[in-house]
Amino acid sequence: MTSLVDLLMLGVVQGIVEWLPISSEGQVVLLTLQFLALKIDEAISIALFLHLGTMIVVFIVYRHDFKIILKYLLRLVKVKNSKEVNEAKPQNSSLIDSCEEALALIKYFFWGVLGTALTGIPVLLLITDAWTRLASLVNVDLGSLGTTIIGFLLVITGFVLSRQQILKDATVVDDALREISQLAWYEALIVGMCQGLAILPGISRSGMTITALLLLKVKREDSLRGSFLLSVPASLGAVFLEMVRGQMRVNTADFSFHIGSTITLTFLDVLLLLGVTFLVGYATIQYFLRQLASDKIRFDHFCYVLGAVAVSAGIIGIILSL
Repeated sequence: MTSLVDLLMLGVVQGIVEWLPISSEGQVVLLTLQFLALKIDEAISIALFLHLGTMIVVFIVYRHDFKIILKYLLRLVKVKNSKEVNEAKPQNSSLIDSCEEALALIKYFFWGVLGTALTGIPVLLLITDAWTRLASLVNVDLGSLGTTIIGFLLVITGFVLSRQQILKDATVVDDALREISQLAWYEALIVGMCQGLAILPGISRSGMTITALLLLKVKREDSLRGSFLLSVPASLGAVFLEMVRGQMRVNTADFSFHIGSTITLTFLDVLLLLGVTFLVGYATIQYFLRQLASDKIRFDHFCYVLGAVAVSAGIIGIILSL
């Protein structure tokens, strides 16, 4: 039986590792499989649910970007309801700049979310179906098998992150680099498609998107910003998809929240769990963003080592279960 204390510990882990390109979903799923003995689909659902807590942190840290978009949309509504057509045209340069920035962000979100859906939804449905079929065919410990697979995916994440080191070593004039507002629609679509692959536990969402943005010649600090901005619709979309699939359910009679078939949370439990995830995430985000911006830590090495450990532990578990 999974207790609230167990989930709170996972919330602390999510709040810390979300900002690192080491797959927070993979870390949470690994811990869930190894110590809570849950099914892998339930472990993934828990990991996706906890992303809501760190998503609120992104809203606060990057509130300027969301505020610009909101102001622009409110202005459109005001203009639509106004009889004065001339109000549709901004009258000063600062307002024009703000509208252009809002439009660029909306374009980035639209194509990024579309790209995420194009890869994320099919991959999630595919792995769910494949896992169900695999569970009925093989007679091994499924937790160990899941750990092995996540380990291999962490190694792949390490390889992706190593591409960032190659880009760092290359001589690039900073003036030649771009901001996310300068991305073409198909480039934002590519970034979103890379993000969609991170539905696989072990594939880092931030690692995939940051690397993609860097390859598209976007400034490193803007790549971090673009990556975490795009995490907001991804988190909301993942939870919505899990609810459509029935993995997450809300009982309106008592406002209880259900994950899979074994976890039931009260309304206060949900507030506490997301609150802890949020507080830990808010306390750590600035420090880890500075570490990512400095690019001094080799996270690819961490993924290689953790991936190797997970693969080894998983294989041993499979052998012992035979």
